Amino acid sequence: MAISREYKAKILWPLLLEVVRESSPGLRSYSQLADWANKDKNTTGVGFTNRNVWTGLAPIQSFCLEEKLPLFTALIVNERKGELLMPGSGFAWHKIDSWEDECGKVRRFDWAKISNPFEIFDKTDTIETLTEKIASVADSPRKAEVEIRGVGQAIFRKFLLDAYKHQCAMCGLTFEEALEAAHIIPWAKCKKHEQISINNGILLCANHHKLFDRGLVKVDENYKISFQRKPKRQYSESDEQAIFELSEKIRLPDDEKHWPDPKLLKRRK
Repeated sequence: MAISREYKAKILWPLLLEVVRESSPGLRSYSQLADWANKDKNTTGVGFTNRNVWTGLAPIQSFCLEEKLPLFTALIVNERKGELLMPGSGFAWHKIDSWEDECGKVRRFDWAKISNPFEIFDKTDTIETLTEKIASVADSPRKAEVEIRGVGQAIFRKFLLDAYKHQCAMCGLTFEEALEAAHIIPWAKCKKHEQISINNGILLCANHHKLFDRGLVKVDENYKISFQRKPKRQYSESDEQAIFELSEKIRLPDDEKHWPDPKLLKRRK
């Protein structure tokens, strides 16, 4: 089987830490990073090249964007005739105004407080396959290893997408790009085993997730949806459709084992 990009990210993460620690130049090209990675005794069989090293950097970049961290991958640039080249205007796609400023943020950030988020991935593990492995064993020891919110959130979302058949539990929206994993008890407040527990989550679209998190839309222990109208506020037709015309209860997974835990819903109040 092919080496997963998450496993490549696991290898590249500590190398990026070394780049950050360098006083000069504090940058590496894709080919330099590939050569460096291939010299690591732990990379046997991976075969990094300057062309495919990006597949390992992509999950790291996604993690940084998701967690609103400085863009770690800004330190890896193109090279031409031995000269390191500054990225072009395409960097603005990541809502970054200045590549130089972003590199400064990366160097100033205390990366020591962030554990390698891809440490639990084996050579062929992806978010999808690791989710399946964890889900197949109720007390999987690897579930306890998922401590990093970015990766844990991705696994948690995959659990919920499968359980709710890729539909918002409130409105039925099926655009996967707009579906999010909502925690009943927030990540920071729940117990470790609840952080990626399917019973501590509901699959919601971005709009209903935001309203749920703010307490404007509630779900009780009987799975009933409630929203308290504010008497002096005027609601638009879209508001009516989004909130007041919802079903009485949320849509539940076919498998009862995947239903939200009523005790957690009651605890959320």
